[in-house]
Amino acid sequence: MLVISHSNVAVDEAIRRIYKKIWEPGTPKNFKYKPGSILRYGYPKMPDVRNNEELTSFNLVLRKYPELKKQKEELEQQRFIIKKQRLNDPELAKVSKELTVLKRRIKELESQFLQDAKLVATSLAKATIDSCIYDSHFDVVLLDEVSMAYIPQAFYAASLAKKHIIYIGDFRQLAPIALSDDEKVKKWLKRDVFEQAKIKEGVDERRYHPLMVMLDVQRRMHPKISGFVSYHIYHGLLNDDPAMAQKTEDIKKSTPMLGENLSLINVRLFPAFCYKDSSGSRYNPFTALVSLYLALQALPSKTSKQLEEDSPIGIITPYSTQSRLVRSMIRDVFREENLSKLPIFAATVHQFQGSEKDIIIFDCVDNYPQERPGVLLTSDNLEQATRLINVAVSRARGKFVAITNRSYWKSKINNDKILSVLLRYLEEKGRQYASYDLENYLLKPLELKHALQFYSKGNYKEHFIYDLRNARGSIYMDIPEGTLVDTSWLKYLQDVQKRGVQLKIRAGKPADLPSPLNHYAELKYFVPAPLIIIDQEIIWYGQPLVKKDKVEYFVSVRFKGKRTAQMLTTLLGTGSGVGLGFNEFIGSNEKCPNCGRPLRIVENPKNRKLLLGCTGYPKCNYIFPYIPVDLVNKYLTTTQKV
Repeated sequence: MLVISHSNVAVDEAIRRIYKKIWEPGTPKNFKYKPGSILRYGYPKMPDVRNNEELTSFNLVLRKYPELKKQKEELEQQRFIIKKQRLNDPELAKVSKELTVLKRRIKELESQFLQDAKLVATSLAKATIDSCIYDSHFDVVLLDEVSMAYIPQAFYAASLAKKHIIYIGDFRQLAPIALSDDEKVKKWLKRDVFEQAKIKEGVDERRYHPLMVMLDVQRRMHPKISGFVSYHIYHGLLNDDPAMAQKTEDIKKSTPMLGENLSLINVRLFPAFCYKDSSGSRYNPFTALVSLYLALQALPSKTSKQLEEDSPIGIITPYSTQSRLVRSMIRDVFREENLSKLPIFAATVHQFQGSEKDIIIFDCVDNYPQERPGVLLTSDNLEQATRLINVAVSRARGKFVAITNRSYWKSKINNDKILSVLLRYLEEKGRQYASYDLENYLLKPLELKHALQFYSKGNYKEHFIYDLRNARGSIYMDIPEGTLVDTSWLKYLQDVQKRGVQLKIRAGKPADLPSPLNHYAELKYFVPAPLIIIDQEIIWYGQPLVKKDKVEYFVSVRFKGKRTAQMLTTLLGTGSGVGLGFNEFIGSNEKCPNCGRPLRIVENPKNRKLLLGCTGYPKCNYIFPYIPVDLVNKYLTTTQKV
């Protein structure tokens, strides 16, 4: 038998369940299991599959041939030492070549084990390019998560089968991905095998294809979670296994949101502003931090065994940039390079298909000041939004938490859109956290409070001033339009500047800032949220406190992490421009010819080119269309920055 799927996670989940089923008490012994009978071939993502000595073909070879394992470890250690000590390239090339030869030998042995196995599981991509698979034929081929497979891939899977091909999937889950609008692409790459066989059309009309078997009993979700999926996605056709409520009771009783299966985190009155990166993908630092906070709350209730087997907590987001931002935060908290070793799994909805978690935190991301929500959660094209929401919700076993600005969606999409339906369902069947209740919830300290902590308006100052006073290299600030609530920290900022700490400020309205800040600020038309990054490691989101429309709860978040600080710096474009100190030089030496006020760097919002503008804006609208080369040369000569 061959089990294949679009994603490695789905393959891992399948092979893990099969492996566990064999050892369950009461399992018939008509299947004689021995190491090598069931093999995972390829690159497992799940730790318990990857680390199993007899379940993966690679590990089985090293177990059977310990001399190869020893040789591999010695060569890898040599390569590590050479790279670390930066020794000559010929030696590195020699070791790398020996490793390549060794890996080729290991693969030959893997191929032999695959021929003797009763069941092989691998990804659809590997089955397509690896001769160990495509040169073989199997009695039975099972293609799982087939809704994400291109129709040609589904046909290819059938070509590997001698007797039976079984397609397992759901046409109400994520469809194949293709960007072109060419008619042939639409026909062959944007539809799945269910549409090709007219099964989807038949089910919609209550006509059932003779080759279709409907799996109408779910054994994953608590009934409160499956209730939404069954009624609003499958028109009541999906039923619960009677034991599901009891099986997921322990998850319900765990943190976060103790005793709740369904929760809605409404960030309407908080500084949860949404940004777009250069590719148009969206991110929201505040909801990312809230998502991480909730996930960290859940960890103490999980045993070390659970964490070793698989990440029991998932953070799902529609946008790739937001998922990368959350992953950088998780890595910073646990100081771990390897994503597969992290106890919290964060990814886009597409990356989650085929997996399941005890707890799912769904971060919607979209919010003001974006005028329109992204198409991922709103598009009717190919039922895209319905499929995405279905996958996001149905990944959760016992607890589903959504984070969003409820008012934003009420004003942006119709009530019949699937996201609106989901949010109403969470309000009716679960518990909503908003305003004062949410503020109090977020202020509870974590065990990992050195990495992440929320502060109220009344208790942030001591910690904030401590970080400012201890700055060693640089301080970057984003200050949106509005009124500074507190300016008592300005004197500490001036003190660190005297010690040579570099200061860079971008402001929505520089002229309104106090003079110590006004001198350093450059005009930035899109500064939605207050943000400070100190020494490229300490992040304060919500500081300095600025009174703005749509924000009533002055919550600040402190996060410590170099990866996250670097990513935010890149996303925000804080490295652009001529450099730290140039604005100060311009302000001291160049005056507006109209009103005599100092000039500063201004960014054109249309093409992001740098201009010179008056600090008296909007009273004075003077703009010089570029930064003169002579001015740059004068700055470099004067400051000796060459």
